Amino acid sequence: MKTKVLIFTLLGGAGVFLSGAGITATGEQYSLTVIEDEQTALAAGVSQGSSLYYFTAGLLILVMVLTAIGIYFMECIKYRKRIISLAEKIGQDELKVSWNLMHLKETVQNMESRFIEDC
Repeated sequence: MKTKVLIFTLLGGAGVFLSGAGITATGEQYSLTVIEDEQTALAAGVSQGSSLYYFTAGLLILVMVLTAIGIYFMECIKYRKRIISLAEKIGQDELKVSWNLMHLKETVQNMESRFIEDC
């Protein structure tokens, strides 16, 4: 199916008015150029480019998971450093430090309370 593109060029006229099926030109003269061209397909939707869509979604999920894991380990490292510094102040030799964030928070609380009681 061919598409027709109409181009109106005014040659010294005042303007072109499109009304219904007719075209009227006000002024002296006008020229009409018709360009016939094949139809161009529209951009690919999700059904045609679904592999790229799922790849991008998977990559986004992977980045989010890796970011969450990184934040978790940074928090654990912060609490582990605090436990080591408190153990040096208290004089505790034996340390059991894990990677469980809740356990680390409880350990820091217990060690800080012991440190306050000792002072």
